[in-house]
Amino acid sequence: MFGISSSQIFFIAVVALLLFGPERIPEIARTIGKFMREFNKYKSIMETTVRQELYFAEQQAPDTTPVGDRMDKAATASKELIEQENAASAGLLGGAGAEVPDKAAMEAEVREELHKTVFIPPAVVAAPPAVDEEVQVPATPPQA
Repeated sequence: MFGISSSQIFFIAVVALLLFGPERIPEIARTIGKFMREFNKYKSIMETTVRQELYFAEQQAPDTTPVGDRMDKAATASKELIEQENAASAGLLGGAGAEVPDKAAMEAEVREELHKTVFIPPAVVAAPPAVDEEVQVPATPPQA
């Protein structure tokens, strides 16, 4: 082991015993053991990663497609995706010729539903607060 004879190992053990004392020797040995385990674990991870990268580099053929062709292919795929999204949106809205719902009418319907389920003071609904202004909302609804 590392070209160390048994007498040299004995000498190192005696010096360690004198320096650290019998109480600390097991703790130091555990620490060294933990370090060696972690070191070996990370070493094997690195070896595996390097081997995988080398394997993949050898397996993959370089892409010889001209850049212009690749850009055209990407543009076509992008246009197809946009068309699919537009078709899906039109389907949700009721077809290509469907009218877009009125935003104010939708907000009024939401406010009406909220009034049915949650108490919202009329002042908060009527005029939205300024950006810097705080809204004071009562903790409990008024008793009818």
